[in-house]
Amino acid sequence: MRKWIIVTLFLLLSFSLAACTQTTEEPDETEEAATTLVVHYYRPNGDYDTWSLWLWPQAPESLDGDQYFFDNFTEEGAQFTLELDGAFEGVTSVGVIVRGVDNWNKDVEVDLFIDVTNPDEDGVVRAFLVQGVPEVFYNFNDALAGRSAEITFASFRDERTIEFRVTAV
Repeated sequence: MRKWIIVTLFLLLSFSLAACTQTTEEPDETEEAATTLVVHYYRPNGDYDTWSLWLWPQAPESLDGDQYFFDNFTEEGAQFTLELDGAFEGVTSVGVIVRGVDNWNKDVEVDLFIDVTNPDEDGVVRAFLVQGVPEVFYNFNDALAGRSAEITFASFRDERTIEFRVTAV
């Protein structure tokens, strides 16, 4: 009987230790880090001349930022391409403020943060910002989902005519 109790206790202890043992997975070294960030900024009325970006490395360590100017314009709005080297090498998050070219007037009042940990197969992360929307999108269609055209100008031309302009979305 005593042997049976000792064997049972030994088995219970063995199973308990096995259940408590955790295995750790090694990180996947084949994942490619982001090498390029493309920031797209969409304004429905297309007025980009007075707007710029303030970008800074946010994580793993927050560093000083700098002003950047849009370098390309497409149907998806203004774009700026940032190579993730120098101070931006190895970052996992980039802070962004859409601000005036000559002032600190902000498009949205909160700082936004772009996650650069999920690049495409070419090492590129695309982030989409929309005028007045305090959110970062990673797909142009998601950025414009649920948005509608806005009236940017309206005037009575005469008693029977109203002149107006709307934005295209």
